[in-house]
Amino acid sequence: MSIPATIRDAMMVCTKMAIRYLWVDRLCIVQDQGYEKGIQINAMGTIYSNSYITLVGLEGSDVSYGLPGVFKEERPCRRVLRVQDIVLTELYPHHRYRRLVERSAWDSRGWTYQEALLSKRLLLFSHSGLFYECFTGCDLSGEPFPQLIVPRWPLFNKDIGPAESRNEWDPSKFFSNLIHRYTKRVFSYESDILRAISGILNSTYGHEHYFGHPFPIFDNVILWKAEAAVHQERIPASGAVFPSWSWASVNSPIITNSTPVQGIAVWATASSDSDFRLQPLKIVSPC
Repeated sequence: MSIPATIRDAMMVCTKMAIRYLWVDRLCIVQDQGYEKGIQINAMGTIYSNSYITLVGLEGSDVSYGLPGVFKEERPCRRVLRVQDIVLTELYPHHRYRRLVERSAWDSRGWTYQEALLSKRLLLFSHSGLFYECFTGCDLSGEPFPQLIVPRWPLFNKDIGPAESRNEWDPSKFFSNLIHRYTKRVFSYESDILRAISGILNSTYGHEHYFGHPFPIFDNVILWKAEAAVHQERIPASGAVFPSWSWASVNSPIITNSTPVQGIAVWATASSDSDFRLQPLKIVSPC
């Protein structure tokens, strides 16, 4: 079996960068064993956040297209001017770079959302050039001079998740922005809607979430609505069913309540301490 062009090119990039291991979802995730596949999908947050760099192809619509520039390819030259010891060069306008990314198939797919948010570094290949996003503020674009690309995801910090410190972070606002962007994306299989975001939810809210609703803000995020006035129910071909109270049940961009709400009741259980202090009730998934 021949190796698809994009995977072949990615192998070449890793060789040139002296990177020993390459993770390719379609090859590394066991596709025909449901239990193993579930474990690996739930670990994608850890895989992306601990990877050295993520390679992104901005051209083409499938794995057969390749990564532009890995092998010989003509590209527009930048104008360079030398004034004594100073080198001046024309940089690729940031707004054009954003449009380049936004028109790509990569930026529209549901599965690529978490790799964009969780990866420490992105190396993006296009016919216009090679671009590098680093979420630590560094830059490694060498065609032919470094060009800083401001990360497109200001809400996310690669070490702790949300950009703000835990004391200042608003989990409801973050979730609202996250889900609204995510539900605009497309899926080859509608049943993947929850799997493809599990890595972000695990990394940000912990493993306690149910049908896409994090337990710490469950009462707030369940107050969602479909952005589209006319929308369809999400019905996966696999026969999977999403409960009607979950945002995953609707095939539409989703708007959630980003303002914290105060419940009319406080759930608690009596502790075994002698002073009978009340302890918060832990939400348990139904069997």
